[in-house]
Amino acid sequence: MLRHLSSHGFVVVAPQMYEPGGLPIGQPTSHAEAVRAIEVLDWLPGKLNTITGVTADTDTLGLAGHSRGGKVVWLILSQDSSRALAVAGVEPVDSGGAEVCCEERVIQGPFPFQLPTLVIGAGLDYQSILPCLSGCLPAGYNHQQFYDASNSPAWHVVAVNQGHMDMLNDRLDGCGLMCLVCPVGPERAGMRQLTAGLLAAFFRGSLQGDAIAYHYLTDTTTAPIIIEVEYR
Repeated sequence: MLRHLSSHGFVVVAPQMYEPGGLPIGQPTSHAEAVRAIEVLDWLPGKLNTITGVTADTDTLGLAGHSRGGKVVWLILSQDSSRALAVAGVEPVDSGGAEVCCEERVIQGPFPFQLPTLVIGAGLDYQSILPCLSGCLPAGYNHQQFYDASNSPAWHVVAVNQGHMDMLNDRLDGCGLMCLVCPVGPERAGMRQLTAGLLAAFFRGSLQGDAIAYHYLTDTTTAPIIIEVEYR
């Protein structure tokens, strides 16, 4: 997916914030991770071009995150919305970290900023592989709440038959608890294609000024898998 995005003229920065795998216990909280992410954003001007060998416009920046990473990017923008021109969440969840039950929610009503917003969700969120758990992403903590709190323009695209981890690579070394809890849908390749295509179309519209690209966000007929869409 990162290669697909870069093929559309974007310079993609995907920092590894901490070692993958294991349980949420012992990992930084979402708020601590947001502090680290801000350090990455501060590093970009004057540094990114040296690393990549290209001329990246770091003032034309969009933020995206999967799962807890979605919460992190909204935490950043809730503190300073000038950090980006657009935001996308791939199955964002409003929890996670060292003390899951005690973390402050990022959604405290409507978000205090108005940026082009894309929220991608999965229809299997309410199911769990483990019978003792109510769901992979329980109601009240998932993509629906992020879309509901977003101001226009906003798009909400749900892959009806897919799960929380289906847009990731087939081999997930060190995936940890989420791969044990979250069900897998029948079209993982299609979910990757959908997610990459939606992100590319969204950022082409919001960052590159290609307004026609926005139409792909609501096109249910050409999507590689079954989706439901709402927007405002």
